[in-house]
Amino acid sequence: RFRRQASAAFLRGYWETSCLKNDATARALLDLFLIQKAAYEVSYEAANRPTWIGVPLAGLSALVTRIIEDEAGGRRG
Repeated sequence: RFRRQASAAFLRGYWETSCLKNDATARALLDLFLIQKAAYEVSYEAANRPTWIGVPLAGLSALVTRIIEDEAGGRRG
């Protein structure tokens, strides 16, 4: 619950203070950056702390699942 509320509060502040509109294009770009960051974290943990790799893999999996569900639900355009 905390993660969900913190994420929502962060995104609210992000959209309010950025020069970007909270539209499908901006959300897709943000998702792209999140995927890139998660992939970097997977690579980092694989090279430095392989026993921790499950943490960024779980985050990447949750992100991809959310994107697929958003696309299937028509919430992207």
